[in-house]
Amino acid sequence: MPMLVSRSYKPYRKVLVYLHKHMTLEVPYAIQLSRAMGSEITAMYTAPNRKKAAYMKRFAGVYKVTVNMRRIEGNPTVELIKEVKENHYDLIIIRKNLRELQYSQVRRLIHLWSGSILMVP
Repeated sequence: MPMLVSRSYKPYRKVLVYLHKHMTLEVPYAIQLSRAMGSEITAMYTAPNRKKAAYMKRFAGVYKVTVNMRRIEGNPTVELIKEVKENHYDLIIIRKNLRELQYSQVRRLIHLWSGSILMVP
């Protein structure tokens, strides 16, 4: 079951999605939320996840949702936190159990960041 940590009453205009290598629900959730609220999606992915990124781009095109793809070079945890700090996102969608990201840093991001976070199974 997805868990939303909501810290705002405003609609989500900018959504960040971290694409994991396994097929999970973050892609459909991101597209459904984007369609409902008219938001723009930024999808971050690593080189091994490029097929899932291409799938998301095609899937979003069917529903006329804007997706900006961002390939991660280097440490995924550092790049994710840097992206969140540089651009203000209203919502971050990530998977609950990620082995690619350092758990302590993601937990810190959840507690200290002022925006909303949706964690999907």
